[in-house]
Amino acid sequence: MLMTCTALLAQGAERPAGASASGQVNIQIARDGTALLDLVLPDRPVPAEQFAADELRTYLQRISGARFVVVPEDRVTDRPCIHIGRTALAKSVLAELDSEDVDTFVVRPIGRDLVLVGASGRGTLYAAYDLLEEDLGCRWLAPGEAWEEVPSRPRITLSIAARTERPGLKYRYERMTCLPTAGLREKDCLTWAVRQRINIAFDWPAAGSGDLFAPYGGFRGVMRPHSLCLMTDFNELYREHPDWFARVKGQRRLGSTPTHTNLCTSNPDVIVFVTGLLASAFDEQPQAEFLALGPGDGLDFCECERCRALDTGGVWDYGGNAHPALADRWLTFVNAVADGVAVRHPTRKLYTLAYHHTFAPPVQVKPRPNVMVMVVNSRPEGVCFVHKVETPGCPNNALFRRNLSAWSSIAPAGVLAYQYMPHSTFCNMPLPAPHKFIADIRWLSQAGCVGYEGQSSCRVFGLFGITLYAVAKAMWDPGINPDALIEDYCDSAFHESSEAMQSFFLALAEGQRRADHTSTGVWTSFTPEVLSAARRYMDKARGDARGEKVKRRLRALDAHLKYAEEGYGAYGLAQQAVRKRDPQLLDLAEKRAREAEAGFMAARQADPECVDLELPPKPLDRMLTEARGALNKAVRSRPAPASAEHRQ
Repeated sequence: MLMTCTALLAQGAERPAGASASGQVNIQIARDGTALLDLVLPDRPVPAEQFAADELRTYLQRISGARFVVVPEDRVTDRPCIHIGRTALAKSVLAELDSEDVDTFVVRPIGRDLVLVGASGRGTLYAAYDLLEEDLGCRWLAPGEAWEEVPSRPRITLSIAARTERPGLKYRYERMTCLPTAGLREKDCLTWAVRQRINIAFDWPAAGSGDLFAPYGGFRGVMRPHSLCLMTDFNELYREHPDWFARVKGQRRLGSTPTHTNLCTSNPDVIVFVTGLLASAFDEQPQAEFLALGPGDGLDFCECERCRALDTGGVWDYGGNAHPALADRWLTFVNAVADGVAVRHPTRKLYTLAYHHTFAPPVQVKPRPNVMVMVVNSRPEGVCFVHKVETPGCPNNALFRRNLSAWSSIAPAGVLAYQYMPHSTFCNMPLPAPHKFIADIRWLSQAGCVGYEGQSSCRVFGLFGITLYAVAKAMWDPGINPDALIEDYCDSAFHESSEAMQSFFLALAEGQRRADHTSTGVWTSFTPEVLSAARRYMDKARGDARGEKVKRRLRALDAHLKYAEEGYGAYGLAQQAVRKRDPQLLDLAEKRAREAEAGFMAARQADPECVDLELPPKPLDRMLTEARGALNKAVRSRPAPASAEHRQ
């Protein structure tokens, strides 16, 4: 049975703080293929209001079979209406929203009419989607039509209570809000993200992109963690100013890739240059509340005397090698740029990373009031891929909690959190973990985080889909009940196979709960017992399925489960090879890994829309490479065979 969002809340979740409700009002929308009301827009609607009306009209017509019209308010008749956005009828509601967050929205019956309005155009769009989801049962479980659920209701009479919805986290981000011009898939993901109330854009803002995003309500900021290389052409800059680049091993040079390149951040000319780039970017994106200022990825930071003089002596251990902790140095640079940007844009902010070299909080320097800090639960420390952040006894999570708390205490603009979700340590093993991530977002919200990024992309769904869906819902409402969400997701996606699929997801959750504390992947959550239970429930779900849509979805998830089964088999062989110091076993592991990858890619090629997980080339290579390194080390350390004389 399809559960409404109200049912989700009734099973243990609460509405965000301040949500309100009044008496129920009956609104008649359609009967026997006839529309009983009109959709009304302001006389001069903003693009997001127009898009909200178009979306509402489309889905009401699909649900009821009736034809609805959208009219400007100066042409309203005596028919009942749904008012969308800043119409005259919404004025009293808008006055209540003056002091609210810009994403807050209201759904309110007034007389025989219904008002859908937000504190911004984006808020109004959220109100339209909330009506479709909360009151009419639509679900957008993943991007594209293959995972969309639209009920059929020739007669629609809704009993609606007034409600005000406020965001739990201010900034909500999954990395799929690419420009819609990139392709059909990217546009599907952009639309899905807005339906899930994700409000941050991906990539560096290009000129004119504000207009492209306008129908979706615009975005509150742009996130791209390693942003230096996105602001300018590094190759051209290096030709003109090689002295601006980081000195590494005695040479000022470009990194292995643009995203792995750093500048000499103590150079005054670099500070002026980057300040100008960011100030100009804010000129191009006046709606953006913040932009990114993140270092290059990797280990190559400047080693010149002026930069090193800003370090405070701390170290960061990576793979057994000690590297300098650079939070004070990096934050000195970010603060200088932030001061310069504030001259032209005093209300705008930057965000930067507490990641790798900068993960440990600074000793002397504190972020400026216009600098937010994103704390990354990154390898090799500060992350456990399978356990909740609040799990007692998990050393990695304890370190992440400690550092996030320390950063939060010194960052007046607030901290954001970054969690690795779908790639499962770059091997794309399934990670359906709604319990973990909902609990994490709840903890982070209570710890004072103002925003969250769950790492994702336009091409990573499959068995990750329920995690991405849960993260989106939890960012808006951190109090959501994970068991109720799983039930609703399975009812919506799998219908007659819902019960078996709920058991499937719970079996995987139990494996995650019992897994080792690990920053190296999700392997120990896939015990033979867990995979056997998951296989049993998947087979039952497929046996119970009757509709072709459900069968298709289950085929897609079964392909991902088979990849997990075979991938775990390859992992087991690789671990045996290390223990037994047997290169032939490792060769067998590699053969099985390649078969797992090929099998999945064949399934994806057969149904790319529904299988919907794009594997990188040889995704199991990291696991195999680590095993081969451990095997070679074990072989080298093996004692030499005793001589014949010694054996005697």
